[in-house]
Amino acid sequence: MSKRLIVAVDFSSYALEQLRLAAAWKKQYGWETIVLHKIELIFPTLTDRDQRLRLEYDLKREAKSQINELLEEAGLDINTPTHIFTESLTVFIKDSGKISPEDIVVLGIKGTGSISRFLIGSTTTQLIDLLPNVIIGVPKELRELLPEKLMVSVHYKKGLNEKALLEIIQSLSGKLNKIEFVSVVTPQDDLDKSSRFLEKLSSEFSPITDTESRLFMGDDALDALKSFYQDFEHSFLVVQKGSRSFTDQLFRKFMINELVYNNFAPLIILP
Repeated sequence: MSKRLIVAVDFSSYALEQLRLAAAWKKQYGWETIVLHKIELIFPTLTDRDQRLRLEYDLKREAKSQINELLEEAGLDINTPTHIFTESLTVFIKDSGKISPEDIVVLGIKGTGSISRFLIGSTTTQLIDLLPNVIIGVPKELRELLPEKLMVSVHYKKGLNEKALLEIIQSLSGKLNKIEFVSVVTPQDDLDKSSRFLEKLSSEFSPITDTESRLFMGDDALDALKSFYQDFEHSFLVVQKGSRSFTDQLFRKFMINELVYNNFAPLIILP
């Protein structure tokens, strides 16, 4: 079965960037693309069944026309498999039978707000919490389409889904040439355990590609991490779902605003 990117679009300014990434991955790695779009059905009180069906048909036809325009602009075929539906995005992905746990879901992310949130309504947090899929968050302006390096943010207390990371690395073979494992250490953390965890990961993944590890600590740890990532060109940021990088609101805000949004690079969230 081919590797597939599931691109959930809502016709916001993020949609084209999501599809640009899908087009690049199709060309470089051979990944297939499936497009998802949810339509909102609002009927007048006295609308009969036939009128509802006609309205739904018209909305789906209009949505497909808009999707075709985006596909063409992104460099994808207008016959790319597309599913337009009325149920929630979460329900469709989980229950339709069209999406596999091995597929990667591509969503838009935004930053600069007081609280960074994921796009496509309030359902995206549910998607991250409930789905076993890897998720790629795409910023509004996307500069990096094909990663040459991965910066993997980890913490010894939360571990790492090594199987999911290995599958990502294998999928990106031919372009990827380095993985940097990083961890931010607070005064409450065990420095020795942090160091040993990073060394273990570097050792385990070194037969596959070049690996390094780095600890950031002290009052300026986050600023130091930001400076390091800005110099870490052609890279994607990887975080583990459930880790402090993602569950802690302030740290997530830093990750998304300072490292992803301001550096125009995607975020990969491991299940």
